[in-house]
Amino acid sequence: MSELVVTGLVKSFGATPVLRGLDLTVPQGALVAVLGPSGCGKTTLLRIVAGFEVADAGSVTIGGRTVAGPGIHLPPERRRIGVVPQEGALFPHLSVAGNVGFGLPRGAQRRARVAEMLELVGLAGYGDRMPHELSGGQQQRVAVARALAPRPALVLLDEPFSALDTGLRATIREDVRTALHIASATAVIVTHDQQEALSMADLVAVVRDGRVVQSAIPADVYSAPRDVGVATFVGDAVVLGATARDGFAECALGRLPVRTGEGAGTVVIRPEQIVIGASAGGVPARVTGSVFYGHDAMVRLTVEDARGAPTEVLARFQGGDGPREDTGVTLTVAGEVAFFPAAS
Repeated sequence: MSELVVTGLVKSFGATPVLRGLDLTVPQGALVAVLGPSGCGKTTLLRIVAGFEVADAGSVTIGGRTVAGPGIHLPPERRRIGVVPQEGALFPHLSVAGNVGFGLPRGAQRRARVAEMLELVGLAGYGDRMPHELSGGQQQRVAVARALAPRPALVLLDEPFSALDTGLRATIREDVRTALHIASATAVIVTHDQQEALSMADLVAVVRDGRVVQSAIPADVYSAPRDVGVATFVGDAVVLGATARDGFAECALGRLPVRTGEGAGTVVIRPEQIVIGASAGGVPARVTGSVFYGHDAMVRLTVEDARGAPTEVLARFQGGDGPREDTGVTLTVAGEVAFFPAAS
């Protein structure tokens, strides 16, 4: 298993630029989620790394070996890459064992490796079944086992859980993550699902307009985003105008501690930081509605800014459906918030 280094990757389709000098490093043995909206270039990145597309400029190295660069384009079969596509794409005429062992040399070692991989993904004893006899989640596990069987230098997963039911998705994500880590696989998963990226990956690389704008551990991407765009993309956020000075920012929700920054700008507050109360000491607010999710509720409220204009905020309320509409409450903010100075 090997480190992946992508440097200055450029790719256009006709007159439409897709990748604009993208850089990405995936440490050996790490699972990195490439997260971004549709059209940002993440699938094109995956196809170039796999060898299915040729970059206009830049380079791709795997374990120190350049597989794509100026005058170099190794074909996919020579890159030692395992690919897990959407919906598994298993061979329908082959058994589970036949799918996992596809491309491996025949013999006892092949049978042992297939059994090892099926054990790894929790499907021991399923070797004789056909793909149509499996659930969608089981098919994805087989696809992962097939990708890992040849001991690739790198595993690429292209939105592998998008076709699964919501209830099944979380379980399969955790099982696949565990299998990749047990195998010490260097892996890249492409997704537009923020929850998927934050819950699975060792590192999250946020792509916007063909570039990686932030690459960090999930907690840092969520709590210390590089800019307002990253903050609002990776999770629900309340964005308010503010003025920062001496470690605090004044905004419609009061005087809040910030990590860095001075002058006029913007604060980003996560809804779970906003505490709804009914006592003195907080900022007065009025409930305008709520959406109940079972484990919590997202409550919409209005507060008045410094000029007396109504401003809408969102608060995550635990343990019920939240206060009733048109109820007067008070709001306080727990912990530091992110501050971004206004562009000069």
